Amino acid sequence: ATVSAGAAPAPAEETKTEETKTEETAASSGSGYTKATSLEAGKEYLIVTESGGKYYALSLPAGSANGTALSAEEVTVSDGAIASAEAISLWIPDGEDHLESKATPGMYIFSGSTAGAMGFCGWEGPGTYFRTTVYDAANETIKLHTKYWLTFDGAEFYRSETEADACKVLLFVGGGASEGTKPAETKPAEKVDYPEPETVTRSAVKNADGSITLAFTSDTHYNGVNMNLQTWLEAADVGYIDAFGFCGDIGSAGASTPSDYWTLVGDVMAYMDGLIDAGKLGDAIYTQGNHEWASYAGGYYGKEYANYPAAQRLMQVGEGLVTEDYIIYCFGADKTAESYLFDYDPDDIAELEAYLETAPTDIPIFILTHYPLHQWFGARLGTDRYMAHAGELIDVLNQHPNVVLLWGHNHNDFDDNYYRPVFPGEDVIIDPQGTAKTLNFACLPAGCTSDTEYSGPDAGSATVMNKGLVVTINADGSLDYNYYTMDGKQMHVVSPWLVRFRTGVDNYEPFADQYVEDGKAPEAVEAPEFEGYSFEGWFVWNDNTEIPFDFSAPVTKNTLVTAKYARVLKPAAEPSPADCVTIKPDATVGGESLTVTAAGVGDLITVFDLASIGYGTGIMYGFWFDADGLVSFDQDVTLLYQGAATDFTLKAGEFYSVEGFTECYVSLDDGNSFLLLEKENPGNYASLPGDQPFSAFPGTVGPVSINCVVSTQDLTVDGKKVDIDHYNINGYNYFKLRDLACVLNGTANTFDVGYDTATRTISLTTGQAYTPIEGDMVIGVDNSATVQVSNQKITVNGEEVNLVAFNIGGSNYFKLRDLAPYLGYEVGYDNATRTSQIITK
Repeated sequence: ATVSAGAAPAPAEETKTEETKTEETAASSGSGYTKATSLEAGKEYLIVTESGGKYYALSLPAGSANGTALSAEEVTVSDGAIASAEAISLWIPDGEDHLESKATPGMYIFSGSTAGAMGFCGWEGPGTYFRTTVYDAANETIKLHTKYWLTFDGAEFYRSETEADACKVLLFVGGGASEGTKPAETKPAEKVDYPEPETVTRSAVKNADGSITLAFTSDTHYNGVNMNLQTWLEAADVGYIDAFGFCGDIGSAGASTPSDYWTLVGDVMAYMDGLIDAGKLGDAIYTQGNHEWASYAGGYYGKEYANYPAAQRLMQVGEGLVTEDYIIYCFGADKTAESYLFDYDPDDIAELEAYLETAPTDIPIFILTHYPLHQWFGARLGTDRYMAHAGELIDVLNQHPNVVLLWGHNHNDFDDNYYRPVFPGEDVIIDPQGTAKTLNFACLPAGCTSDTEYSGPDAGSATVMNKGLVVTINADGSLDYNYYTMDGKQMHVVSPWLVRFRTGVDNYEPFADQYVEDGKAPEAVEAPEFEGYSFEGWFVWNDNTEIPFDFSAPVTKNTLVTAKYARVLKPAAEPSPADCVTIKPDATVGGESLTVTAAGVGDLITVFDLASIGYGTGIMYGFWFDADGLVSFDQDVTLLYQGAATDFTLKAGEFYSVEGFTECYVSLDDGNSFLLLEKENPGNYASLPGDQPFSAFPGTVGPVSINCVVSTQDLTVDGKKVDIDHYNINGYNYFKLRDLACVLNGTANTFDVGYDTATRTISLTTGQAYTPIEGDMVIGVDNSATVQVSNQKITVNGEEVNLVAFNIGGSNYFKLRDLAPYLGYEVGYDNATRTSQIITK
């Protein structure tokens, strides 16, 4: 339950000194807090969770600064109230569900890149970051930056990537509200209609052949470095443009403050104004994206509208340009974007429906919207995106075949729909359930001319081909659609298709282009060579999976094909003895010391036994050196590195060159654990196998942090509660393997557990009854202090699998969800009772 986001912005608070803030916090924390059932703007709240019969409040340590870790302060709850609290209260600013520190305004909860990491970061000031923290009142949980949940391990607050591990959040409000007391009934806040620019009404300016040229793009994300929009337009060189439409996200998500954001938007608008003044463009029409609205990433439109002329030039919903030959209608993002929700507002849909009922039917109506209609899942981002009201919008637009919907927002080359215009009679999938809707109107991506952000070798704006869309309204009223790439290459939305090939090892560059008639296959392309790398093949993304490109298969759409390369280690000439240093570590493998020799005194660093920091039992050796440095071992060593298709073995006695490596992994225990050394960021980094993220150790190696406590959450099997050993490790629940075998014995998901001492292999055999052994189903001994990463192999029905496991008290513990694909059961979670569920089938 949140106060309507449509409420008028609160007036700015007067500046307070740090001393005043501290006094204000102390005063508020002593005023008493009662349990809240709803949120109200401007009120102070404590965020509290229960663990082991005690209550803990989320707090910001005294004297904290950006990046400070969160802390937990125990509080006393009596009769549903907290008489006083030393913890710093958090409040809900501007009626939204974003959580901001009351003591230090502008400080927000964030989740870091390291497992479990969480802290506070600042909104104001150059170089700071901003992450959204959303309170889910229905489930009484807190979500961090759309994909993590706040969790509590009995001592500290952490983040979790699994909703099932989210802790129950109780809100206590200061100022006299009591449990069960709802706020006074008030009339729902009306939607705020900010004044919008006047509709431009004029005659279209036609080309010599009677045609009209229009251009569109989205996600400019200009950050003041290079205006890709300008680069694209100059390369495309399509002549006079009667109107240019923007589908939102004009400024950079990296802007430090709203002021910075709207300055960047103003820069883009100023460039377009220059084209108008130069007689190259008739009008520019701007609608809103999520970054214009979102406080977490730029504009904060609802609060900053009146402060910036650039914000006042945006048209949210309504006619932007009306001519006798075409109309441009804006249908941009709205207040839902401010809460990191991607959706169409039902009120906006109703307004559009009413408009179309009286709109012309004999000319094209171009609707600029930010969000796409289709659902997509970014496999590499782990992000689901779909619009809850997409079906309703489609139903409205299907009554008007003269509509052309243009969308943005999705600036990633791993969405298969990014390059797919949809024409009448074709289907789109609109939700994760696979719901298909047939369109009676044209729907096309508007393109993306992002600046330097959202870039990279395998994702981001820099790699997408559809930089912008040029629509020609021919003299006979028909429409031609063409995209242009950043270098001015024209792409057709119908045959012939453009097949673009790109190559590179750090950043991709265009390599070759082919126009291919529909149903025909492209010609084979020979990939270039890169020193120190081997070519692995040409690949494309299909259904969110990267697969080899088939040169013999017919082409049916514009296609981006990428060359993949792997680093290669080559034996190098042996350096002279004077150039070498030999280090004999205090560790042995097979009873013998390993001798490491490297060219260049000081180039070799960090040789240590990984077991000494809590990871497995294998001996691990890390090294780094300059691009022309050499290394040699006196016995074979396995070398691993990120992105490698295969591992490499360094032969004893031979010298090897890194040839461009900036990070190396060396393993003597079959890769179960490994060490990462990063040349660009000196320091030692240890890593767990599988999906466990890195933990950092700047400068010197220290103990690895594995936070393990007895889990207090319940488990049911087909609705019946079972008591078995399980622990919460770094925010995840891990269950004893043999106990799981016991409780599943006799169900459709029965499995047996075996162990081969010679090979240190755990074997699971599905469909085979389990024979209990001594120690099964024994509960009561807390062995959390013995936790360590298990380095034993695991097989399921004879096939080796890669699962993260921990050894606690001599037994192996696993996640329910990790085992589920192999054992066949389903996993659920009851938020109300904090109960994990196994459903057999």
